[in-house]
Amino acid sequence: MHGRGGVPSALSLLAPLAVAPECQRQGIGTALIHEGMRRRRDEGAVRIYVLGNPAYYGRFGFQPESDVQPPYPLPEDWQGAWQSLGLQDGEAGPAGVLSVTSPWRKPELWA
Repeated sequence: MHGRGGVPSALSLLAPLAVAPECQRQGIGTALIHEGMRRRRDEGAVRIYVLGNPAYYGRFGFQPESDVQPPYPLPEDWQGAWQSLGLQDGEAGPAGVLSVTSPWRKPELWA
């Protein structure tokens, strides 16, 4: 995918995460997300995408995404769950359809 100026962009897809109920509310999920964001930023990623609970991911700065579409259509009631977060200051986000690697090319993961 390319940024709006035609320059290649490094994009990431944040995989769903879960913390066992007995281990929740200890900061484990927050630590995992912050570490993932730090690593991707350090590796040059300009934007991270996630399909998840807007109330949860919104705490980290994720916002609804409309310029980049997920690789498969989402159910109507999931539309607000497709979100992104810019990692680099001043970096314009791309537009188009997100291309994903083979493990993510299963329509059932997006339905």
